[in-house]
Amino acid sequence: MHKSLIAISVMLAASGSVLAAEGAVVKHGTLKARSGESAFKINGRLMYDWDRFDQAHNASNGGAGGSQTEIRRARIAVTSQLDKRWKGKLQINFDGSAKAKIKDAYIQRKGESVTMTIGQHKEPMGLEELTSSKYISTIERAMVTDAFAPSRNIGISFKGGNKTFGWRAGLFSDGDDALNGNRQLYAVTGRLVFTPVHAPARVLHLGLGYSRRDLGSNGYQFKERAEVHTADKIVTSYALSSADSLRITNLEAAMVMGPFSLQGEYYTASVDSADTSPGADFSGYYVLGSWFITGESRPYKQGRFGRVKPRSGAGAWELVARYSVLDGIDNNGGRKGTNATLGVNYYLDRSMRLMVNYIDTRLDAPTALAYDSGKAVSTRFQYIW
Repeated sequence: MHKSLIAISVMLAASGSVLAAEGAVVKHGTLKARSGESAFKINGRLMYDWDRFDQAHNASNGGAGGSQTEIRRARIAVTSQLDKRWKGKLQINFDGSAKAKIKDAYIQRKGESVTMTIGQHKEPMGLEELTSSKYISTIERAMVTDAFAPSRNIGISFKGGNKTFGWRAGLFSDGDDALNGNRQLYAVTGRLVFTPVHAPARVLHLGLGYSRRDLGSNGYQFKERAEVHTADKIVTSYALSSADSLRITNLEAAMVMGPFSLQGEYYTASVDSADTSPGADFSGYYVLGSWFITGESRPYKQGRFGRVKPRSGAGAWELVARYSVLDGIDNNGGRKGTNATLGVNYYLDRSMRLMVNYIDTRLDAPTALAYDSGKAVSTRFQYIW
């Protein structure tokens, strides 16, 4: 916590300097300053959620209907550019209890053909994971993304490519489980992206990702919510008591045709046992469709989707549907979750968005479940700057 407070103090002090600097401007709520090749920017996001759910989503409370509100994300970020080559970013997140946690904290050097990033940043895997939470079309990412796509870890990565082909790979310490006695646990993760069609409102995206993760003979089991963040974790995998390594493979595809877009990803995860017990194989996928009835199009750049800007002062309306599966069954254990989601998004302007998702969940398991289905309604008010 004290490290986060120090970081926040530095950010506030820096922002004061920028406000006093010549050339500082505020545009769309974002504070920016530039002097020659140097630049400085402060932005952030606020997301307030309300969830209503029942049955399987609230099994810990006897399946009764329940509801929760939360500050899903409250972040402030500072980006500093020294010159054309060097850049740094620090992003802090506050949860509902006002605890602060560092999200991004990295230094980046841009070369003529290769960019190097050192520090805490996202590992290169997954279209949905690498698309900012500010710009995804549903309130929560798909179950399979949360289960298998690695997020932010400390490491070093390199990326390169052009408008049609891109690559990124890196070596990372494995998050909260990075220390196992005196042994450091590591992960190697990489992603290839091919975009044969990339024009305004027309995109065809294909991607492949792979990660090999050292588990250090620790146990392995994923426990996931069925895309309702305040509800129970109800989709679980078969548990291994001693696991040596985890191999994750990801296939991704997306296309944009004017106001219509379609994207999907398929993951496999193979866990190797560290003893004589059997390993396990898990998988999952999702398919998501989006239609802007007001004519906007999802913007795409460098292997991820970006910010939607309404075409008129009346705002933009988006209809969304997603089908997702996460299968944690193996060795006669674990559960499989299936979700069908319908959503409506209203973009008041480029900064504010209202979201509503209806989620229908089904569970399967080798043994009988007290609750094998559940329904939920999730809402969000989002403000970004």
